[in-house]
Amino acid sequence: MSLKNHLKSLRQKHAEIDGKVRAEESRPLPDTLVVRGLKLRKAQLKTEITEAEKKLEAESAPATAEVTADMEDEVSPEVPVVNKAA
Repeated sequence: MSLKNHLKSLRQKHAEIDGKVRAEESRPLPDTLVVRGLKLRKAQLKTEITEAEKKLEAESAPATAEVTADMEDEVSPEVPVVNKAA
């Protein structure tokens, strides 16, 4: 499974659990242990989502760094630097 698909799946599970939390809390006598367990799982998923987003960002970051490195090669060392303070 690609990282993007995994991230999408995590977000769907997070949304499903959020719906279950709301449904349980809307009951006349919500089961606090069920709510606590759902919220714990939701927090775990949020952590997984954050980690997956960082990995995805890291995967796309090297491409940006390569472009920057390529651009640095194009700068001519023969261009004089002007010091306006002198």
